[in-house]
Amino acid sequence: MFTGLFLASASSASAASVQNIDLRLSYGGNSYFNAVIVDQQDQTVLFNGDRLNQQDDAWGLPRLFAFAVGEVLRFTAQIDTDLGVVQSCNLGGLDCAAGAMLDPDLANPLSISYGETGLFRGGLSVGDSLTYDIIPSTDPLNRFAAVTQTDDFAFWFVWRGNFTVVEEVVQPAPIPLPASALLLPMALAGLGLMRWRQKRIAG
Repeated sequence: MFTGLFLASASSASAASVQNIDLRLSYGGNSYFNAVIVDQQDQTVLFNGDRLNQQDDAWGLPRLFAFAVGEVLRFTAQIDTDLGVVQSCNLGGLDCAAGAMLDPDLANPLSISYGETGLFRGGLSVGDSLTYDIIPSTDPLNRFAAVTQTDDFAFWFVWRGNFTVVEEVVQPAPIPLPASALLLPMALAGLGLMRWRQKRIAG
C-alpha cells in the first residue's frame, strides 16, 4: 500500500513541466505602428507612417514603459508548459503575470498573451529580441490617441516595447536524490506500521 502511494505521488510530481526563465534585457524604447501625428492648430499632418520609433519621436508621445533606453532590466518568469499557465512573471519590477497565458508559437520560444489585446514574445538567447505589444482593441479601425508634449494630436494602433536579451542566468540543475533516499519514506512508514502492530499484539 505504501509503495503504491509513494510511486503515485512521485509520478504526479513529475507530470508537471515547469519552465524557469531568468534573463537580463536591454530596453530599446517604444515603437508606434500605423502612427499619425496632426498639428492641433491647423490640422497639418506632421507624420504618417507604418512605424515611429522612440529615437525618431520629435513630438513626445506617451511611453508604454518608463524605462530609460539602454537600461538593463531583469526578467523572470515561471511557466507551467503543460497547463499553459504563467505562474509568475516580473519585468523590471513590474508584475506581468496578471491575465497572462502561454500562447504556443513555434517561431518564438516565449509567447505570452494577455487576452486579445496584448502579446509578449520573442527569443530567450543572448542577442534575441523580445517585444511587448498592446492594441486598443481587435477592431483595426480603433487607435490609441493622445496629446503629445508639443501639444499635437497623435494616433497609433500597435504600442510596442522593444527588448534585447543581453544575459542568460543559468538555472542550477536539480540534484537527483540517491535511490536510498527515495526508499527512506517507505522504510520509515513500514517501520511505523510494524511498531504499531507489535504494540497491538503486546497489548
